[in-house]
Amino acid sequence: MRHLLLIIIPFLTGCVCLNPEHKKAAPPIANTGEVIQSLEKTQEDLAKAGESNTIVGDKVETALTLAERLEKLLEQIEEQSSSKIVKEPIK
Repeated sequence: MRHLLLIIIPFLTGCVCLNPEHKKAAPPIANTGEVIQSLEKTQEDLAKAGESNTIVGDKVETALTLAERLEKLLEQIEEQSSSKIVKEPIK
């Protein structure tokens, strides 16, 4: 019975790998296009409900503006990083 537990326990506990690269979490992915579409839809819904002049409407407009700015900045960073040539140092 003891030998059976020693065989089954590793399968139940999952990976026991000590390699830190193996356990790294993936970086978060931001999709600004979906955020902008969602904010625009919310803004349209608020306008239809007659609440576009409320605090909520103002906050959505601010969030939409910030999301659009973020998208432009990300595009600029992507353009700049694709145009740069990285040289390896001489050893």
